[in-house]
Amino acid sequence: MTPVVSWILSPGVWRANSVFVTITGQSTNFAAGSTQVNAGVVVSNVTIINSTTLSAQLTAAINAQPGPRSIALTTANEEATLPNGFHVW
Repeated sequence: MTPVVSWILSPGVWRANSVFVTITGQSTNFAAGSTQVNAGVVVSNVTIINSTTLSAQLTAAINAQPGPRSIALTTANEEATLPNGFHVW
């Protein structure tokens, strides 16, 4: 089965702010130290909860372009995405 991001708790963030999110995947193998999160904003404090769930802090710069962002999670050769799954206001 192809890995996908199935859910993100928090639809987005205002510019010049941060939000903590929980991201859930299906058929994923999230692992501490090897899973990378890309959301088109600054990502920090990534915590792997289990192989399908992680939490992270997402921060939008004050000059961030408003609009949707895709969420991409990469672990080794595995990539799971959620197109337009997060928004900067």
